[in-house]
Amino acid sequence: MPRYPFGTIVMLLSMIFVVFDMAKSLLDRYKITKPIALAVILLWWATSFWEVPIQWAPWNITINIGAFLMPLLLGLFLLMKSSSTSLRLWLALAVVIVSGLIGQLVLGFDQEHFFWDGRILFVFVGALSALLITGEARTALIAILLGHPVVEGVVAFLAGQGRFGDISGYVLGTPIAFDHVILALLFLWPLSLLMERFTSYDEVEEKAWLPLYFTEESSQEKAITEMNELNEMDDQDNEATLVEQEEYKAK
Repeated sequence: MPRYPFGTIVMLLSMIFVVFDMAKSLLDRYKITKPIALAVILLWWATSFWEVPIQWAPWNITINIGAFLMPLLLGLFLLMKSSSTSLRLWLALAVVIVSGLIGQLVLGFDQEHFFWDGRILFVFVGALSALLITGEARTALIAILLGHPVVEGVVAFLAGQGRFGDISGYVLGTPIAFDHVILALLFLWPLSLLMERFTSYDEVEEKAWLPLYFTEESSQEKAITEMNELNEMDDQDNEATLVEQEEYKAK
């Protein structure tokens, strides 16, 4: 059961937003329907209280389903549903993992830190980097969901001095890990809004490997410009036709 209520509070607020259609634009951005979003939130919240002990020799680990398995399974599900996977996704996944591990190495492997510690900075850096590399909120979401469980697993291995047999009573999927993955997804929302304000995803894919590509005109403005140019060409053609008709009548 999560000791810190941050992730649970965010989930319950998200459920309220989804029920009352206040998160429609966000769901459209991630290409997720309302029923699926509600089911995922409820299931994720319920599984955060479910811990499964694994006592197979020489292991003695307790896995929190909501903090470890749910993000991993959701990430794999979205990955399988994705039409294509590119190098950007795997690079974003690597950056999320490295950022999380650096946070653990800097602050140590002790899982009893209060939530508002230095790890929050590395969670933000991982979410921002994933969005900048992929250029798409849904792909960055996949990288975050897959990356944080990997970080938790590596931390469990390192905490046991490189030998899983040395781990005794360790929880794989700690309350802080649960809050961190929820916080990373929360960071992704305003960051994706800011990115959409400065760039278009279509232009990113065509013109720049890095998604933070600032264009002088938005795609909408370019469409209007092209339409005006076509209208000007039509007007010129019409004028030329009228001149030819007048010359023909004069003859």
